[in-house]
Amino acid sequence: MKQASAKKNFAIIHLGSIGDSIMASPLASAIKQQHPDAWITWVTTPSCKDLLNDNPCIDKVVVANYAKWKELLKQLNPRRLLQELSQFKAELRCKPYEYALDLQGILKSGLAANLSNAKHKIGLGSREGSNWLMTKTISRNLGDTTQIGSEYRYLANQLGFSDNTWPMQPHTTAEAIDTAEKALNNKNLSLNDKYIVICPHTTERENRWPKSYWQQICLRIRGRHHLRAVILGEGQQTKLTADLERHGGAIDLTGKCSTAEAAIIIDHAKLIIGIDTGLTHLGHAYQTPTLALFGPTHPYSHTGLETSKILHLDLNCSPCLGNPTCNGKYECMSTITPDTVLCQIKTLLRNKK
Repeated sequence: MKQASAKKNFAIIHLGSIGDSIMASPLASAIKQQHPDAWITWVTTPSCKDLLNDNPCIDKVVVANYAKWKELLKQLNPRRLLQELSQFKAELRCKPYEYALDLQGILKSGLAANLSNAKHKIGLGSREGSNWLMTKTISRNLGDTTQIGSEYRYLANQLGFSDNTWPMQPHTTAEAIDTAEKALNNKNLSLNDKYIVICPHTTERENRWPKSYWQQICLRIRGRHHLRAVILGEGQQTKLTADLERHGGAIDLTGKCSTAEAAIIIDHAKLIIGIDTGLTHLGHAYQTPTLALFGPTHPYSHTGLETSKILHLDLNCSPCLGNPTCNGKYECMSTITPDTVLCQIKTLLRNKK
């Protein structure tokens, strides 16, 4: 008697940023199209969990809380650390896997892939020694780099899956909608009001757009289009956002919203303007009219959406990827003027939802 073939279950590991997680998430849909019975476990970080939890193509979301584990190690609390790791291992091994896909390609994600006990462990651009933990590695630099999520689409193709559609669909809960509404209500705004989102935050100096430019955008959009700007970002409020709130009439929600709540606010916005950051990429996912300002980084130039526009000046030195040759001038960002941005905004607002 012939035995039924085993399901090709997948463990997908991505411990990166919000933007990369969202750009990678359609991989689950591509797998399900070919293997509808496959079980997909997605391993992610605490900040990305809420955007993946209700994805119909992902059967289980497992959180790898490396920050917490590191803190327990610092506290010399081995008992609690072992309990946490044991629980993580049990959740990860909820199914026998045919494949573990390490989408980040660094040591900690490689260790998680190895811990899954999958038969085949495939690493995307594996480095930091994680390649020794894989049964196969695939380059992350050979796909069509003009496309959003190019490295994940290339991986899908190499595994025999189609990327003809690449649906970035973050999923949020009714609870997140309620708390997002309350966050706006505290600033005398609601999800049904007309507003834009700006994402000016970055820890990398070379990615910053000048503060005076952001202030001009906030003031001129409010005067011309009667739209207030809501500032979103992780971490603590800064002098930049405080000044934009005080002098530009913006509403500063930096550090006051979870990722899921920020996603809801972006989904309801008329427009989002941001630098190369995860929340900017979320604008594409929700098909909110999105203007992305890229300079020293240039992750993609094509999203396949009429609602999106990438501004990148394509200077000879750009993208420099953290190795600038401009002596700190960062002209790739400062040469993108407020007037240039405002011209693009006019077109994008015609595509508003």
